[in-house]
Amino acid sequence: MFKPTLIIFTLLFSVSIFAFSIDPKNENYCENCFLKNYSQNKVTTIDKLNFSILSEDESIKLFNYLKSFTEIPFRYVKDGCYARSYVLGWAMKQMGLKSNKIFSIGFLDAKNRYKQVAPVIHWGYHVANVVAVQNKQDQIEYKVIDISLFDSPVSIEKWKSAQLQTKKSKIKKVLIRPLNNYRFTDVKYNNRPKREKGDLKNAWGFLRSFKKQL
Repeated sequence: MFKPTLIIFTLLFSVSIFAFSIDPKNENYCENCFLKNYSQNKVTTIDKLNFSILSEDESIKLFNYLKSFTEIPFRYVKDGCYARSYVLGWAMKQMGLKSNKIFSIGFLDAKNRYKQVAPVIHWGYHVANVVAVQNKQDQIEYKVIDISLFDSPVSIEKWKSAQLQTKKSKIKKVLIRPLNNYRFTDVKYNNRPKREKGDLKNAWGFLRSFKKQL
């Protein structure tokens, strides 16, 4: 006879294995990911940085999938962009997707659509993930994935405009940097490969802290 405790244990074990395979906190969570393997996509190189080329449909599906990571406090807009972009970048890397980051530096003012702190958020810099998308005219363009500000991938110009919401707002510089640049001060290409896992752990620490404040 099957013992009830054995059946319960088996079910719990199966659920835990499934959860492990899609948990974005785990560096290998996407080994059994239901998404396609983006390493099969064509790659373009822009300013020494490699980008997987996505279709517009793929970029939207990717955005929505990343948005489903409930452990990431996307509603905590006032801080944590560096941590969000690092974890999302790592997740995309596990999918075989080559993506990078975009930094804006200056006197930035963005509308807080969640308004849990203030209607307008002020930043000295902001960072999000950037991917390459082939549009319907077969042109390659950058699309920014910034889930705290938008509901879909947007152009760089639209992303910049969202940070210029007061008369005093000013963007001094926009930089596209490698995935492993945690903050914009990591100015050299590929200068932190040995610190990636440490940075990932650090990023998750910030995100857990910010989530508690919502």
